[in-house]
Amino acid sequence: MADSGTAGRYGKRVLEGTWMYADSVPTRVWIVESNVACGTGDYSEPDDASDRPGRCYYVKWESSGGAPGGSVTGPFESIAEAKAHTVLSAWSVRWVED
Repeated sequence: MADSGTAGRYGKRVLEGTWMYADSVPTRVWIVESNVACGTGDYSEPDDASDRPGRCYYVKWESSGGAPGGSVTGPFESIAEAKAHTVLSAWSVRWVED
């Protein structure tokens, strides 16, 4: 299980896993719970432009080899939806379950 006390910009970690970059480099991935769905800032699409309050989930991808950076995808409405997204992005994800 991820360190649920660790909070970051997008929220607290609720699930941790690994995936294999280039089929050989173990790389971490987390699902984090947030109380706000971050907007896009694109006001030509008003429904998505502004932040919205409410529980949601993001997927945080570590850079390969643990280098600084990484990426975040989401928001997702549930942990299941976030997990499903990871399978589409990196089929080798393995989650650490309780």
